[in-house]
Amino acid sequence: MEEQQKHLIFSLGVFLAVFLALLLSGALLRGSEMLSANGDREAFRAVFLTNGQVYFGNLTKSTKETIVLERVFYPRAKRDLAPDSPTVTDTELVKLGTELHTPEDRMEIMKSQILFIETLKADGKVANAIQQYEKK
Repeated sequence: MEEQQKHLIFSLGVFLAVFLALLLSGALLRGSEMLSANGDREAFRAVFLTNGQVYFGNLTKSTKETIVLERVFYPRAKRDLAPDSPTVTDTELVKLGTELHTPEDRMEIMKSQILFIETLKADGKVANAIQQYEKK
């Protein structure tokens, strides 16, 4: 009888482990689908990374390990140009691709480096600044 109980407990443990694994993988898959299809692809997202950087753009693709962000911008602090004044005077949005190394306007970001993602309001300051930049 004791051997049957051990076998039953072992079987239940295996069943629960498999069930939880399937449940978790389904939740991750749904999260991935929501990440890539959450509303319209034209909505701007703010992607906050573990290194403190934030990028703004359109989330166009999501895989198990990465997301793809296009129409990418990031904030940069403007500094007072006076030599004895290192104070920040304002923040500007920089278009990815305008840097010295001229990267493409597309980023593939590892999900392990993402803290969280927010959808920006279409009439917010960042979305408006991006739209003004693109009108030029």
